[in-house]
Amino acid sequence: PHYFADLYRFDWSAFRFRLPLVSAAGVAVCLFAGILAGHPGAGLVAGGGAFTVGFGPNQRIADSRLIPMMAALLATSAATLAGTVAGHKDYSLLIAAGLMAIVYAILTTRHSGLAWVGQQSAVALLVASAFPTAIRPALIRAGLVAAGGLVQLIITSAGLRLIPDLHRDFLTMANGLLNSVLPDDRSVMGMPRALPQAMPALTPNQATVYALRLLVTILLTTEVYRRIGVQSGYWIPMTALLVQKPAWSESLTRASARVLGTLAGAWLGSLFSAHLAPLPAYLAAITACFAPLAY
Repeated sequence: PHYFADLYRFDWSAFRFRLPLVSAAGVAVCLFAGILAGHPGAGLVAGGGAFTVGFGPNQRIADSRLIPMMAALLATSAATLAGTVAGHKDYSLLIAAGLMAIVYAILTTRHSGLAWVGQQSAVALLVASAFPTAIRPALIRAGLVAAGGLVQLIITSAGLRLIPDLHRDFLTMANGLLNSVLPDDRSVMGMPRALPQAMPALTPNQATVYALRLLVTILLTTEVYRRIGVQSGYWIPMTALLVQKPAWSESLTRASARVLGTLAGAWLGSLFSAHLAPLPAYLAAITACFAPLAY
C-alpha cells in the first residue's frame, strides 16, 4: 500500500491558496485576451505557455522562485520552435526527442528545479510536433508561448510581491547563462571529470541505467506516434516521459495518477461537451476554474 500513498495522502500544511489563484489568473488573462482579440487559438497557445510557467514558483533554482519561471519561459519557447519545425513525419523528431530525453534524465539525477525545466521543455517539443509549419508560423507559435510565459511571470511576481526580486534574479540568470556559454578553457576541461559528482542522488550506474531506460522508452513511443500519424498521438511519448522516474515506486504512482486523471478528465470533458455549447468563452472559463486545482 505504501507504493500508492502519494495518490491519497495530501500535505495540507504546504497548501497556500494565493499561489494557485495568482497562477490561474495568468492563464485566464491569456485565454480571454485571445478571445477578445478575435484569435482564440493564439490565446490558447499563449495560455499554454502561461500554464506551464505558472508551476515554476513551486521549484527552486539558486534559492529563487522566479529563476525557474524565467528558465522555463526560454526553454519551452525554444523547444516549441524546434518541435514545430521538426513535425512528426520524419526522423528529425526522433533525434530531437532523444536528445531531450537524455538532457532530462541527466538533470533529474542532478537538480529537481533544473529537471522540471527539462521536463517542460521536452513536453513542449512533443506537443508542438503535432502542428508542423514553416519557420515563420513556428516563430509566431514560439513567440506566443513566450508571451504567455512572460504574462505569467509578471502577474506572479506582482501577486506574490516578488517584483523587487525580479531584477536581481534576472541578472543572476543572465550571468549564469553567459558563464555557461563562455566558460574558460580550464573549466571546459574539468567538465567531464566533474560529471560523476553532478549526480548525488544516484550512483553513476543507476543514473546511467535510468538515462538509457528513458531514452529507449521515448524513442520507442515517439516512433509509434510518428508511424500512426495521428495528430494527438504526442500523448504517447509525453505520458511516457512524465511518468518515468528513477525509482520504480515513483513511476508506478505517477502512471496510476496519470491513468486516473486522464479517465476523470475525459469523463468531465464529455459532460461539458454534452451539456454546454463548446464556445471559446465557455472553454476558457472552465479552464480558468480547473487551473487552480492543477496548481
